[in-house]
Amino acid sequence: IRISDITEKRKTQEQLIRTDRLSSLGQLSGGIAHEIRNPLSSIRLFVDILSDPDRFPRKTEEMEIIDDIRYNTNKLEGIVRRVLDFAKPSIKTRTKMNINGLIRDEIKLWSSKIRKLKIGVTLSLEKDLPSIFGDAIELRQVINNLVRNALDTSEKGSALSISTSKKISSFHKDRQVVVIKVRDAGPGIHPEDKKKIFDPFFTTKKNGTGLGLSISYQIIKRHGGLISCESKLGEGTEFIIELPFSPEE
Repeated sequence: IRISDITEKRKTQEQLIRTDRLSSLGQLSGGIAHEIRNPLSSIRLFVDILSDPDRFPRKTEEMEIIDDIRYNTNKLEGIVRRVLDFAKPSIKTRTKMNINGLIRDEIKLWSSKIRKLKIGVTLSLEKDLPSIFGDAIELRQVINNLVRNALDTSEKGSALSISTSKKISSFHKDRQVVVIKVRDAGPGIHPEDKKKIFDPFFTTKKNGTGLGLSISYQIIKRHGGLISCESKLGEGTEFIIELPFSPEE
């Protein structure tokens, strides 16, 4: 009788399948976004012309309709921009950075909403953490997405915790990584939804685009890392990011 632990192999297979699917969707989405952007620019130009009072005197009701068109084209432009971010092929700027400082900076940006919701924030950031080598703007975007999601699902007076540490990778036992964990005390994610949270355009939010976590997944993958999720209904959700050290370290 031969008994083997295939957990690591199964996790790796799931990551490879998801990466392949997202890569294909990224190429398709990028092509569609480019095709939408050109006529969208024309629409915005014509709307600006039609709203010019020197050319076409307008009634109040007509201006309200034109403003509504402008609002929705701007909204569509934002979605197209996020789709192109999702399809972006590579990191443009790589620098050596301290991940703890980056997290502190991002939390400061959310301080107003945190106070408003009376969220208790706990930062457990390991000292003397190895540096990360990558694009600071992209990694800020990932932390920002995770904190936003946590606050959106948290009830007033609940808790949010972010921790960093140096550990052995859960996917590669011979690799040391920097681990970032973002945990909320929200309602948790349904097991069926958990399988799809990194898929483009999947969202449980009323006004969400379903691209935040997909873009985050792509960014972490471009940095040679991994992002995963652990969640139980009624017990909150935790996102785990693993990033390799800077080559110098």
